[in-house]
Amino acid sequence: AVHRELREDDPYGVRRYLLFPRGVDAGYTEELPPAETLVASMNANRNVLFGARLHRSVLLSDEDEGGGRCGGVDGGDNARYRTEYLSACGCLLDLALEDSATNGQQVQALARLGGLCSWVASCLEDGGEGSSVLRSLMRESVASEDEPTDEPRQRDDGIRPGKRARQRINDHSGLLTPEDESERIKLLEAVRAIATGVPRPGHGVVGAGTYRDGMRGWVALAREYAALATVPGDGDRRGLEEVALYRAKDGEVASIEHLANTRDLLDDG
Repeated sequence: AVHRELREDDPYGVRRYLLFPRGVDAGYTEELPPAETLVASMNANRNVLFGARLHRSVLLSDEDEGGGRCGGVDGGDNARYRTEYLSACGCLLDLALEDSATNGQQVQALARLGGLCSWVASCLEDGGEGSSVLRSLMRESVASEDEPTDEPRQRDDGIRPGKRARQRINDHSGLLTPEDESERIKLLEAVRAIATGVPRPGHGVVGAGTYRDGMRGWVALAREYAALATVPGDGDRRGLEEVALYRAKDGEVASIEHLANTRDLLDDG
């Protein structure tokens, strides 16, 4: 059963959608079942949705102790977790979409990109395989001073460096990769430091400067990672389920928020 929990008198204001096992009446209520029975939840504020979570498995049999905990701990293999997440949170999303469109505004949603750092680190270890953004950043220098030529040489990425080609636009992300080698290396080193937590050469910490220098690359990688949510196999990766939830309702990735505080998206208070 789905409950709406209002934080204000206005049903269009701050609210939570809660999914409990069957047998509990749905609707607006002040009396909620015990928190330990909560299956899934979603937050909303006006036309903005966020924080869709699966708290408890309901697919396990009674012999499996009535279901497994999914909020922050192992809830089974990724494919099954994704299936159950989409089923449980999908019920909440249907109602949230209806409420959020009450005043005619376009519904927006915020989704976390869990596992982004580990995905980037893994692609880096594989020489950029799995990420066109990283392959672009990790390419070798296009021209060599000891190989003069009258014609612009064809690059491995299909771009001819003639005609003052100064930037490359990545298909997934709109990333602009500088042609200047020092800028490319700085961007790559910053991205590597952010993904692995290991400071760049000559730096003691992964700090504000690293995040600033790597912002364009990191935003591009985040957009590329989000696109995996609808790719068979890759979409089962833990951390992409919230993106997949909204994409299942024809949602599109509109923007990436750099250095966003995701703790607020998981607020249950």
